[in-house]
Amino acid sequence: MDRKHQLFTTRIAVPAHLTDRICAKIIRIERRLATIRAGITGSVTVLSIISIFPISSLVYSRIIEGGFADYLQLLVSDWDVLMSNWGTFSLSLAESIPLTGLIALIGAVFIFFWSLRYAVRNTRIALTAHHFA
Repeated sequence: MDRKHQLFTTRIAVPAHLTDRICAKIIRIERRLATIRAGITGSVTVLSIISIFPISSLVYSRIIEGGFADYLQLLVSDWDVLMSNWGTFSLSLAESIPLTGLIALIGAVFIFFWSLRYAVRNTRIALTAHHFA
């Protein structure tokens, strides 16, 4: 029992500034990884914002071509006719919604905000200077 107690209670002398060097190395590695992540998420941010424009023009053209805009205009202009045939109108309105384009647009916007969040966070980590006393 004495030997185990002595083994775990013995103090080892740590060289001077070893803790500071280890922490500085860890911070350097974290900053390098944050820089790499910031580059990747920044690229994803740029690509997603670029993809939003063609997707939105595709959704706009499908809204116009599919008649969804005409159904919305009918919704505003002829309320009495709409209420007498509300079942047929709602099915026609649902069929004319460009779902695939809207899902793609919402996905691109979501990816943009997600990647922007992480790009800002990783850039902040990469540019932050840490000092030890």
